[in-house]
Amino acid sequence: MDDLSPNETAPPNEEEFTRWYLDRMDTFHAKVAAEKCGGEIRRAFHTKTIAGARATFTPAENRPPELRVGIGAADGSLDAYIRFSSGQCFARPDHVPDTRGIAVKLLGVAGDPLPGTPSGVQDLLAISNDLHSIRDGQQFANMSLLAPSFFASSFQVWKYTGLSGGLRIGAGFLKIAREGRKSLPSSAYFGMAPISFGDVPAKICFVPLSVGRTKHVRPGKDALSKNLLRHLLAGPLEWELRVQLFIDDATTPVEDLTVCWDRAASPFLPLGTLRLHQVASAEDFAANAQAVEGLAFSPWNGLACHRPLGSVQRIRRWAYKQSAERRGASACPI
Repeated sequence: MDDLSPNETAPPNEEEFTRWYLDRMDTFHAKVAAEKCGGEIRRAFHTKTIAGARATFTPAENRPPELRVGIGAADGSLDAYIRFSSGQCFARPDHVPDTRGIAVKLLGVAGDPLPGTPSGVQDLLAISNDLHSIRDGQQFANMSLLAPSFFASSFQVWKYTGLSGGLRIGAGFLKIAREGRKSLPSSAYFGMAPISFGDVPAKICFVPLSVGRTKHVRPGKDALSKNLLRHLLAGPLEWELRVQLFIDDATTPVEDLTVCWDRAASPFLPLGTLRLHQVASAEDFAANAQAVEGLAFSPWNGLACHRPLGSVQRIRRWAYKQSAERRGASACPI
């Protein structure tokens, strides 16, 4: 379904599997909407918007030459929309352990866009878990169709991943449970799958820089949102965007996400600073959340030089597109 880069390999049935998955995804999320969302069609992935924010991304003056491509080649700062989310396919209270996500939409980006995508934007998606428990696109797809209950989904995991995969994913769940109350400002966020930096595969992460942030939040339905509001009323928050570059297929594989890229062999390099704007009131904070709710975030909204790589990214291309079309969401702010 997509042209492959030199570092990618696709299973022979990928196109057929993707068509099957998109059909199943449509049926599954219609059922979730009826049973969990009062009939409302919501996002298929990371359904709950915990918070939204406006931000500025500023490239680092000391960024290395190999990162001066795409967003790394920007001459000045870029405006951005930020969405924080929870990973489940329906909204749950913030005190329930879950993977948290950050979606960044950079605006005014110069460069050729990916085919069929809007110009001037670059989306960057990351999650609060650096333990890669899902191997490839087919595991990602099957896992996204698990029943929306803990016990039913736990049983189904073994069906799709086998013993070793189930143990690996179980370890991931335990880590999520341990870090379930970690505040959004104190969390680092890791790109789930590689993207390109020019001709080189790369992974991204956002590392918190702000001092004095609350590390954990007390249980509560909207505890993470309220905690972030308190921080943004007091002042801006910052993360450093870092990039880890591909070395070889053994050390930094593109297709197998269960292999963590060796940080000693390829350390994360600083690209720039993401600075969330201070808000003047709770009403401003709520307006930002409403603004991002109507936006579509996808790793495929961006520049050709930052093309997403690997089977997870290839299947996300069509799954995220289908989800956005069902909601009538836009890749660009109106």
